[in-house]
Amino acid sequence: MVQAAGALGFLIPPSLVFIIYGMIARVSIGHLWVAGIVPGFLLAAMYIAYVGIRCRVQPHLGPAIPPETKITWGERVSALKAGIAPIILIFIVLGLLFMGVTTIVECSAIGAVGAIACAAINRRLNWTLVRGVMDETLKISSMVLWIFAAGITFGAVFDGLGAVHAVERILFAVGGEPMTVISMMIATFIAMGMVLDDTAMLLIVAPLYIPVVQEMGFSLVWYGVLYVLTVQMAYLTPPFGYNLFIMKGIVGVKGIVPEGQRITIGDIYRSVIPFVCIQGACVGLVMAFPQIALWLPGVFFGG
Repeated sequence: MVQAAGALGFLIPPSLVFIIYGMIARVSIGHLWVAGIVPGFLLAAMYIAYVGIRCRVQPHLGPAIPPETKITWGERVSALKAGIAPIILIFIVLGLLFMGVTTIVECSAIGAVGAIACAAINRRLNWTLVRGVMDETLKISSMVLWIFAAGITFGAVFDGLGAVHAVERILFAVGGEPMTVISMMIATFIAMGMVLDDTAMLLIVAPLYIPVVQEMGFSLVWYGVLYVLTVQMAYLTPPFGYNLFIMKGIVGVKGIVPEGQRITIGDIYRSVIPFVCIQGACVGLVMAFPQIALWLPGVFFGG
C-alpha cells in the first residue's frame, strides 16, 4: 500500500511529470493538473477499498492497533502543526492557478516566496539552506529544459523524416480502431516502464505518439492522464521499479521489521501485484470514460 500510494504524487498536483508532458505536448499544465485530481482520488479510493476488504477477509494482515499505543486526538492535532503552513501554501498556489488569477510561472514565484516565508517562520532560513535549494532548483530546471529541447528536436527530426505517419499507418494496420490504437500505446508504456524511468519513456514515445493521438481527434489532456497513470505502474513493476527498491531499503532499516522476520525483494515484488492490477483497472476506467479526467478541467476552465 505504501509503495502504491507513494506514486499518487504523479497525479495529484503539483506534478513534475505533468509539467514535462505539458511542455513537450504543448498543453496547458494547469489543465493537466486539474485533470489528474479526480483520477488520483479515484485511484486512492480503489486502494482504500481493496485494503479494507482484504483486511476484513484476512484480519491478520491489518491487525488493530493495541490500546496502549493509541494516541489521543490532541496528540494528532499537535503532530499536524508542522505541516499546516506548507499545506496552506499549496492550497494558495493551486487555488490562484485554478481560479485563473495567476499563470503557472506566477504561481511558481508565489510558491517560492511563500516557502521562504515558511522557513523564516520556523527559524530555519539561513544561507546554507538557500544555497542548497538554489542548487537543487538549478539541477531540476536544467534537466527539464534539456528534456524539453531533446524532445522537440527528436520530434522535429522524426516528423521531417515522415516517421510519424509511418508509425500511424503501422498502428492502424495492426490495431484498426482508434481505441485499439490507444490500448496498444498504453501496452508499450507498461512494457517500457519495466526497464525505463518516466522521463526516458516520454522522450522516446512523445514525438511518435502525441501527433498520432492528436490526429485521431483525442484530447491530449486525457492522453496525458493516461500516460501518467501508466508511469505510476512503471514505478511498481519489476525489474526497474523505483518504489520497489525504496521499499527494500526502508524495510532493511533496523527496527522497521520485527526481529526474526526478513522481507526479501521477492516478497516486495509479490506484494505490489494487486495494486498494479488496480492501477490497470483505473487506466481502463479512464480510457472507457474520458470525462473522469476531463470533467473537472471543463468546470474550472470551461469548454
